[in-house]
Amino acid sequence: EINGGKQICNPSVTQDEDNYPASMLWLNFSGTLNVEDAPDGYSTTGAKTHDRLTISDTAGKVLWYLTRDEVEGVDCEFQDPEWTTHGNFIITLAASNVEGSKGCDELNYGLLVVRLSDKKTFFLADSGMDESANPHLWIGEEQDEVGEDDERAEFFGTNEVKLVYMNTSGKLVYVDYAKSEKPVTLKAPSVEGLLDGPMISPDGKFIVYDVLESSYSWSSY
Repeated sequence: EINGGKQICNPSVTQDEDNYPASMLWLNFSGTLNVEDAPDGYSTTGAKTHDRLTISDTAGKVLWYLTRDEVEGVDCEFQDPEWTTHGNFIITLAASNVEGSKGCDELNYGLLVVRLSDKKTFFLADSGMDESANPHLWIGEEQDEVGEDDERAEFFGTNEVKLVYMNTSGKLVYVDYAKSEKPVTLKAPSVEGLLDGPMISPDGKFIVYDVLESSYSWSSY
């Protein structure tokens, strides 16, 4: 059990069985955290809601973590973390105060990617994301050479990167960075409901998502 007896949020299953076998990425709520073998710097008391990203194994042991204080531009919380199709990267929404506000009462969400091996971070978008964007990222094979002036390709080790998320209008948005940085709004079925949980297939050729039609009715596409 992860964080036994306490609520968690946004679980995502490991995509790296070598370094993180039988493990889960998750968000905490406030208060005391019930984890095992907490590493130095990982406080188990006085936690704030969504103040860190944690990877734990089936024994509850903390294998990796990143706090909001470790990332410049993340003042308030993480949201919707998801392991990408590449085991060394995760993607998450990252919130800071809206300009002119304080106390995290008004949030501005950016789109942050974290490289697990060294905790390096890269903002695909530093603002303008919806709190329920549910981003997912596909990353291709590492390339021997990438453009020297392409910071994104240098970060990922490839320019073959694809992104899907929900925009502030609830539309499904897709970006294939190898072709263009311009987001493309995808056509969805003509059904009433809330689109949710988009993910890109391991081969990068398909997108799956859900439609919440009512409190008790879901469809998947």
